[in-house]
Amino acid sequence: KILSAKKPGTRLSPSYRAVVKSDVMPADARVDAKVRFKGNASALKSVPGAVVDLVAGDIAIVNLPLSKVGELASLDGVVYVEAPSLLKPLLDL
Repeated sequence: KILSAKKPGTRLSPSYRAVVKSDVMPADARVDAKVRFKGNASALKSVPGAVVDLVAGDIAIVNLPLSKVGELASLDGVVYVEAPSLLKPLLDL
């Protein structure tokens, strides 16, 4: 599909691209990444320092050094990488 034809750099969400390019955080700081992938999630473990914390369908939460986020995004099978978001209820009960 169209997403898989994109360059690896465009597989990163805009917020992650900005953080990776800046020096806001040390390169060895560990971050969580929400990864949409195709195929087997075990390939995500091939990035040095990456720990796959959760897999649900075609989404994985991966903890890794900030300096390795670009490497994760460039893996075959990775469709998109973004920062995980916290969900909260919309209703007051």
